[in-house]
Amino acid sequence: MSVVIRNPFRGSVMSDPWEAPQANVSIVHQTAFESCCKAVEAVRLRPHSTGVLIHGEAGSGKTHLLARLRAHNAREAEADGPGGLQEAIFISVRLHTSPRMLWRHLRSCLVNDLLRPGSNGETQLDRILLHSLSSHGLVDGNGQAWLADKRQQARHDPGSVRELDDLFFQLGPRASISFNLQIILTHLLLDRHRGSAIAWLRAENLSDQALQRLGVTADYDEDDEPEEKARQTVIALSSLSGPTLPIIYCFDQIEALALDSNNEDSLRAFGRMISTLQASTNHTLLISSIQSSFLTGFEAAVGTADYDRIREQSVLTLNPLIRNEAEQLVIERMNAVPELRELKSAQANPLWPLSREKVESIYSLSSPTPRQLIAHCANLFEAYLNDSLVVIPPPPKVTIEEFLSAALEERRLEPVDGERKVEEVLAHGLLPLLQIMGSEWKQSQQQVSGDILALLEKGQRRVAIICCDNRPGPGLVNKFKRIEQLERSDASTEFALVRDPRQPLSPMARRSRERRQQLIDKGMKWIEPNYEGIATLDALRRLLSDASSGDLNLQSETIQPQTVNQWLAKQLSPELRDLIEALLPTDSSGTTVSSDQQSLRESITELLQHHYLISIIDIAARLDRSESEIIESAYRLTERVGVLGDPPAVLFHLVSDEQLIHS
Repeated sequence: MSVVIRNPFRGSVMSDPWEAPQANVSIVHQTAFESCCKAVEAVRLRPHSTGVLIHGEAGSGKTHLLARLRAHNAREAEADGPGGLQEAIFISVRLHTSPRMLWRHLRSCLVNDLLRPGSNGETQLDRILLHSLSSHGLVDGNGQAWLADKRQQARHDPGSVRELDDLFFQLGPRASISFNLQIILTHLLLDRHRGSAIAWLRAENLSDQALQRLGVTADYDEDDEPEEKARQTVIALSSLSGPTLPIIYCFDQIEALALDSNNEDSLRAFGRMISTLQASTNHTLLISSIQSSFLTGFEAAVGTADYDRIREQSVLTLNPLIRNEAEQLVIERMNAVPELRELKSAQANPLWPLSREKVESIYSLSSPTPRQLIAHCANLFEAYLNDSLVVIPPPPKVTIEEFLSAALEERRLEPVDGERKVEEVLAHGLLPLLQIMGSEWKQSQQQVSGDILALLEKGQRRVAIICCDNRPGPGLVNKFKRIEQLERSDASTEFALVRDPRQPLSPMARRSRERRQQLIDKGMKWIEPNYEGIATLDALRRLLSDASSGDLNLQSETIQPQTVNQWLAKQLSPELRDLIEALLPTDSSGTTVSSDQQSLRESITELLQHHYLISIIDIAARLDRSESEIIESAYRLTERVGVLGDPPAVLFHLVSDEQLIHS
């Protein structure tokens, strides 16, 4: 009787170190792995953070090595038992972001992974706080039992926890844990107001009522630069690490920081961030991984001092496979399939059903990377025919165009941790999109204010794009004041003010609305971009990030960035073209939205965010407008508002497919 076997060499690309490796071959990159383990031990032994730099070709196994390190730390801690060696806190950072938002992106990755639950439901944040409490003598015995008891008490008592108050006091000013952050960490440990607390930690906009429930001040650092606020949060959370519980940061896709060009400023910003993290923490390991072809330019761009910190502990090269390593990798991949492992046990040839000659034929060209070897063996395996072994047919072959179309749509629809921030998407994706379109708009070399997301120029024309997603109130009003000052200092520059369409300005935000109107009256453009365009641009920038880092693969063949760029140029979606037309001046004159129309549309949007479904008669009465005005505005808000009835009688809050998938 024949046995049906799946091909153990398909699905070979690992893009996330949190994934479990399909096979672990100890002799592959063993020197690099041992060096990483020594680096972890180094930050445990002395109060000094350090860095490791890993480089190799695309498909050489950089992410697999990090996944192996993470799994090793977990097994080591489990084997040591309770009260023994603690599993290091592990943070994965894929750098698909703008260099202007590095700290904000790092904070997002840090928060997401700290809140990642383990097999027992305990998050990494739970572990690091409980460990800190125990190491300061504030919790005796079983920390999980103490936490369960405190969470039970917290259901009836909304007050603070004495042990946590004592911990933050003992950590002292060096930890820089603000009073508001202390409150948020307490809520998260006690599992109170979890959604709002996580949103606060990610710096998402919260209502005054939500802030009041949390007990944090509504005007928290409103005037601080967002990057500075993010830096403070990252360093404060990192300060919770200790000699027995270090933090490992793994930075990947460094190449994606310079999507628009080989931008030295982008890489220099990364180097400064690593140096700041190293200088501001005591027990943190900073692992950076990059393609070897990018290494020389990387070293020159970041500068000697920062580069020395990035590689302080060691520089690790992931070399191609030698024959013995290749054979062991092939064997382990096949042994990972139980049915195949059982059949192989009766064979004298350890590579059965493959032959050593065919496996090693790949060396006739060059020494392969693990990805190249696995792709080679996948084809060999599917070509094997035997009465006792039937291989599940491979997936239908697709063209590069079909693959890229599916990959773009997959990224557009995949869940997003926290909010998809319009500012980050535009900051990272706008310039690559303009290049793909062959636009004449280019990035200006002029020094810009921190408020300006992008300064673009075409001939004598210059446009400053500024994101205005601040909470209505002092922060947004102050931003409008700064924009007005920028306009006075450079009257020749046009201004495009962008706000997330999901955050309309409430009629109650009178000062914010008044200030905005003053800017519009000066000729500035107020834009609430189509959210579908933002979601598609987000997918585009992440697709390009994967390609630039060698992580975009079709059946183990690496797809180059220029191939993706050429395909995108031919297949550019209408919503992306609409997005550019909304942001940048065009020769054609578009329809101008009056202040009154803008105000009415925002009022309708906000009303539906609270009531979801409401009759047009009711809306007209609430807003003191005619029914015809309400209907006309609703038809202009087709991506946010749905209309029922003929003639229209009811409006409802419209949720896009993309938002529904993420909810």
